[in-house]
Amino acid sequence: MRPWLRSRRGRSYEIASDFIKLESDIPACCRLALAAPELNAAAHLRNLPKKPDNARLGGRNRHKWALRLPDRGDRDILRRWPEMTAFLEAFPGECIYAHVAEMLPSAKLGIHRDGVDAQGNIQEHYDLFNATLRFHLPLQTSDNVHVYPDGQLYNMRVGEAWMLDNMKPHAVVNDDASVVRVHLIFDVVPNAETLALIAQADASLGSGDLERIAHSWPERRAA
Repeated sequence: MRPWLRSRRGRSYEIASDFIKLESDIPACCRLALAAPELNAAAHLRNLPKKPDNARLGGRNRHKWALRLPDRGDRDILRRWPEMTAFLEAFPGECIYAHVAEMLPSAKLGIHRDGVDAQGNIQEHYDLFNATLRFHLPLQTSDNVHVYPDGQLYNMRVGEAWMLDNMKPHAVVNDDASVVRVHLIFDVVPNAETLALIAQADASLGSGDLERIAHSWPERRAA
């Protein structure tokens, strides 16, 4: 059982799991043998609040809207989205955090590791990330959007579900000039069924396109 963790607003919550991501043998990125259900995403994305949750941080190219928080539960956005609620509740394990992430055309996120800063110092959500698995469900994207974990490029498509080890170095680029990339991103406290899903996933879909990698991330170093 994890110790009590504390959120930025001072609320405490407990993660009931003995899973430790940094000690586990999971791939950097893999596509699950799981088809995404119909989530009526287009209609609900149109109704997202105009002001994203990260507006105060000056996020001009990347926006986030929290759906579920570990210390406060479901937000109104999720309560009004029954298809998404049903999906998260049915997903193997316990989903304790979920958000919609938007990346504007031609935007890029540099190489980094979640839970630590550029100097390797532990940040606020380190324990949460280390006790959970992170999953991506593309809601809107294009062939020109790539995730870059573990030295490989991956293109995640609508209708697919993926796991990404967010505590390993990774990055994202939207090289599309017109399409906004929108993903559901959610963190799950895994159980045996979740780990079985990872064991059956396809981790061989990366591409070592050195020209594209060098163009997108000339630094090519772990932040």
